[in-house]
Amino acid sequence: MDKVLGNVVRLQSGIGQLTGDRRGYTIAAKERHMLISILRDLRESVNRKDATYEALRASGESIVSAETWDVFAVLSGDMLKTELALDSLLCEHIRFPPEESLRSVVGYLDAALKRAKEFRDTIGEPNCPMVFHIMMADLSSAIDALRRVDLPHAFTGSQTPAR
Repeated sequence: MDKVLGNVVRLQSGIGQLTGDRRGYTIAAKERHMLISILRDLRESVNRKDATYEALRASGESIVSAETWDVFAVLSGDMLKTELALDSLLCEHIRFPPEESLRSVVGYLDAALKRAKEFRDTIGEPNCPMVFHIMMADLSSAIDALRRVDLPHAFTGSQTPAR
C-alpha cells in the first residue's frame, strides 16, 4: 500500500511540474478587449440561432426538411466550437500559439457562415426569420473583426508553447 501511495505522490508531483510551468503566451490588453467584445457578440449570435430554431419549429410548417435540419446542426456545432476556441484564447496563460488558435476560430466562423448561407438558400430567404439574418450579419462582422486583430503585436510570451 505504501508503495502504491508513494507512486501516486510521485505521479502527482510530476503532473504538477508539467502543468505548473507558467511559460506560454498571453494576449495584450487591447486585443484581449477586442476578443472579449467579439465573444460577447458571438454569444448573442448563438442566442439568435436558437431563436431561429424555435421560430421555425413553432411555425408548424414543414419548410425545413430533415436534411436541412442536419445543416443547421452542423452550423450549431461550428458556432459552439468557435465559442469554445475563442473562450480558450481569453485564459490567463495560453499554451499554444494564439495565432494558430485565432486561425481556427476564423475557420470555424467561416464554416458556420457557409452553413448558414446553405441553410438560408435551402429553405428560401423569405422563410428565414429576421433574427437569422441578423445572426448571419453578426457572424460576418465577427470574421472581419477577428481578421483585424493585430497578430504580430497582440501576443507576447515565449516562442515555444509551455510544457
